[in-house]
This record gives sequence, C-alpha cells and structure tokens, in this order.
Amino acid sequence: MHPKRTAITIIVAATLLGATTAALAQSTTLTDQQRKTIYGTLIKDKNSLSATPGFNASPGSELPSSVLLTPFPKAITDEKVQQFQFAVTGRQVVVADPKTRRIISVIGE
Repeated sequence: MHPKRTAITIIVAATLLGATTAALAQSTTLTDQQRKTIYGTLIKDKNSLSATPGFNASPGSELPSSVLLTPFPKAITDEKVQQFQFAVTGRQVVVADPKTRRIISVIGE
C-alpha cells in the first residue's frame, strides 16, 4: 500500500473511532433532569435505603458483583434511563449498565 494512502487510512480510522467513542460517552451521560427524576423517585421509597457502600462508587468503575442491580420502576418513563439498572447505597443511587456493570452515574443529595 502506498505510504500516503496508509496515512489517510489511519487518519480516517482514528476520526471514526473518536466519533464512536464520543457518541458512546454522550449516550451514557444522564441529564440533570434525568438525575433529579431518578433520585426523587427512588429515595422517596424508604425501602430503597441501604447501608453505605463498601466500595468507591464512581462513574466509569465497575460495580462489585456483590451489589444487586434492580430494574427502574415503571414510574421512570425515560427510555434511555430504562436501559440501565440501579442500586441504592446509603443516600446515593448508583446507575449502571446491567450487561457490563459499569457505573454510569452516582446520584446523591
């Protein structure tokens, strides 16, 4: 393959990869309104409260297998949110991808 064509191919591939990564990051970011709705809906339910987590709940990290994920209640009608599941730890709602257990968002007071 010609060196100039190889360089162009690499640049195009890098651009596409960057766009895909940015789209993925954007698709897993919750809006302030979504976060407010989730927290308000779930924390109102006193049965949802649990012990303080024994792990660092931060976006991007993996949720320990010992933490049970629960589907969102039907009261949360946002389709984007419904693709995720949650766990309540202390006064925080941890939103995670149920397939990868990657934490999408940690919502607190």
